[in-house]
Amino acid sequence: MTRFAKNSLYYADDKDIYDLLQNHQKTVTKRELLELARSRGVFLSHVDSYDELADFISSLTFDWPNLSKLYDLIHTTDRTEKTTSSVLTSKITTPQLSNILNHISNTRQEDGSEAYRITQSPNAISVEVTYSEVPDPARSRLEQRRERKLVIHVETKDDGLHIRHEANKKAEEIVSAISTAIEKKTGNKVEQARIELSGIRSPQDRTAFFLALMKQVRGYKLSNVTDVSVDKLGTNPDDERNSDEPPEGIERVRTREDIKMTGVVKSWIKGENLLQTKHYQDLTHDEFFISHAVWIVEREKGAPQQIIFEAEFGNPQSATNFRYALKGTREPRKDGYWKKTITPIKESDKGELSLLIEEAARVALRMITSTATARTEALAAPAAAGSRA
Repeated sequence: MTRFAKNSLYYADDKDIYDLLQNHQKTVTKRELLELARSRGVFLSHVDSYDELADFISSLTFDWPNLSKLYDLIHTTDRTEKTTSSVLTSKITTPQLSNILNHISNTRQEDGSEAYRITQSPNAISVEVTYSEVPDPARSRLEQRRERKLVIHVETKDDGLHIRHEANKKAEEIVSAISTAIEKKTGNKVEQARIELSGIRSPQDRTAFFLALMKQVRGYKLSNVTDVSVDKLGTNPDDERNSDEPPEGIERVRTREDIKMTGVVKSWIKGENLLQTKHYQDLTHDEFFISHAVWIVEREKGAPQQIIFEAEFGNPQSATNFRYALKGTREPRKDGYWKKTITPIKESDKGELSLLIEEAARVALRMITSTATARTEALAAPAAAGSRA
């Protein structure tokens, strides 16, 4: 039976409550502090400062029901994590894989820190893991632990096990455990094929990878690019991009080079020869390359629809830790233009769209790592989308 032991904090002292309120002044307003005190039978004055209100409320005794109410006030939804994928070179069958996953889940949830739910179809298995993590030691004590979920989707194909999961350390740890268990079961070494350009130091080829990726989404044509970020080749291959998005309402800080490359790519979409563009030549000469992009594709057949993708290398210098996100979709208006409103991708469509961007990334990778002709083709301008903004 699946078990998950939640870590309990038996007593929240006045400092815990005060720190929690101070850290969430934008979420828990003065008015809510007054209502919180009133619910405890205490009437405070609205002329008191936030610090004074927080100081008094923190002096009250908080049992679990009262603490739960406070948690409800500060609750914020975790940002959706980006997704990554890889292929394990193993010919193991789905029934064998199922036995291995059941063994791993039983072993890892013995201490109660993880809970597993495994669902299976003829050629695929999904593993949902609920776990507790310590996100940031700098947070207040009451926020040290939070419950999170991840899903590892494993599909058996002719070339091995295709694995898709959230791009975080916990998921990577579990995938590593799966790989090790398969090796023990079969007696054969298991390689993990990832989407990466670690052996390529050419800024032009790294940029070409993203341009090819944008063009290679099967069944869709490239319509627009909304954001491009660049990095400069350096000497430290271990620098990792911060995976956290900027706080709500704050835009990502864009450099002059980001803006230049975005303009270059927009011109490229319209048919301009990239290699003859001065800005592109200058950026390449200075060893800048695309490491992150957000672009829009338009469905070629069937009901009109636009899909917004995002992709990046989590480690730009080494061009490793490839990850992506399905940002949303836009529908057409009656006048032929596209709606400005971006709606979330339906759960039923996420699997297919994830597969499409993974396929596109592998095609782009083959183009960049094969012949000079293929690399030149990656830089060629796409067919004009002809869609309206």
